[in-house]
Amino acid sequence: MREERRKFPREPISVEVGVRHTDWPLIKAKSFDISVEGIRLFLPKKFPKDKVMELEINLPLPPVVTRGKVVWVKEVETKGGKFFQTGIKFTEVKPEDKARIEVFTQTRQK
Repeated sequence: MREERRKFPREPISVEVGVRHTDWPLIKAKSFDISVEGIRLFLPKKFPKDKVMELEINLPLPPVVTRGKVVWVKEVETKGGKFFQTGIKFTEVKPEDKARIEVFTQTRQK
């Protein structure tokens, strides 16, 4: 098994996420995992590495709105077609939202 090298390991939690970018309309996605530093999404479109986007993460009210940068993309073939696992590093997170993400991941972990 691969050793986790992240400072804040991502927890395998699925939540709905709205992804916005000036080039495309709102895209609805699901997360694979999340931490206070980033999120892995399952997207129907491929975003290029280093693309910055706005994310609306649907945690218990209110949603967390933040910005993130694409750090990696992996193409995945499914019965429903081609999708893209996308690793995103948060670039702008308010301290109170970071705390909410941390509490949410810790409580869902138990």
